[in-house]
Amino acid sequence: MNNLPLLNDLRVFMLVARRAGFAAVAEELGVSPAFVSKRIALLGAKR
Repeated sequence: MNNLPLLNDLRVFMLVARRAGFAAVAEELGVSPAFVSKRIALLGAKR
């Protein structure tokens, strides 16, 4: 089983918690805020 996608999603989640917003994290990672939102949503769906 490959846990890398899950670990990446957890990293995004931690960054959002620290930065208190999707836009700041998206800019830091070089992705769109929608991408960040999608990763967080998928993380919640994996429970």
